[in-house]
Amino acid sequence: MQTYSIQLRDSVIDPNEPLKKSQTRVAYYRKTASSNHQFLYQVWLYLEGKDLPFINRVKYILHDSFRNPVQLVERTTLNQNCSLAIWTWGIFWVKAEVEDVKGRIVQLDHYLTYGKQIENKQKLGILFKEDTRE
Repeated sequence: MQTYSIQLRDSVIDPNEPLKKSQTRVAYYRKTASSNHQFLYQVWLYLEGKDLPFINRVKYILHDSFRNPVQLVERTTLNQNCSLAIWTWGIFWVKAEVEDVKGRIVQLDHYLTYGKQIENKQKLGILFKEDTRE
């Protein structure tokens, strides 16, 4: 069985956005329709690791409460880490079926950690803005 040096990660910051020194990073939230006290956060799921060039695609399996809980993301030159943006208010386990260039499947599990970024936003230099786009 082939093993790869890849990990499934999450972040409120777009992993494809270039990081500049001393730049404030922007993350987005939306107020839920049912309450002004609950927010949805834009969270990025993505792969990280030295073996990314050997990956073709990822099937992300989200919580059952999502309208489309299974999302397939192809690895492309514009999305080399197979990132997927979701809107969520909760923390849950994400499963990923990672397909390599030979068609073999590697299973990954990840418990979302973006809450730590929300709690430490000032220390991490993250500015949250309300997303008003439809």
